[in-house]
Amino acid sequence: MNEETPTNEETPLLSSRRLDETYYSEDEASNMTLGRRIARHLCNNKWYNPHVNNKSEEAPSLDAAWAYFEHVTLGRHLKRDASLKAETGEKNEPTLLYSV
Repeated sequence: MNEETPTNEETPLLSSRRLDETYYSEDEASNMTLGRRIARHLCNNKWYNPHVNNKSEEAPSLDAAWAYFEHVTLGRHLKRDASLKAETGEKNEPTLLYSV
């Protein structure tokens, strides 16, 4: 049985810095969860992010992981109309988290 490594297309936002980090890094801080904003500040500390000095493609990106959590796991709506639910991982139109 030949096991191949999944491509980025098969596993979006999960494998490396190449992901769609450029797309999700455009999120404004006011549109992020408090947890993601805190994590962004902690990412420069080795005690929080052991890979802080590893800039290789294989090093995990905690910001990309948080972006995945916010854009795929949490419910979002389209920015243009709060009554329209966004599809999971929507990239064609800007989205916002539902307010609590």
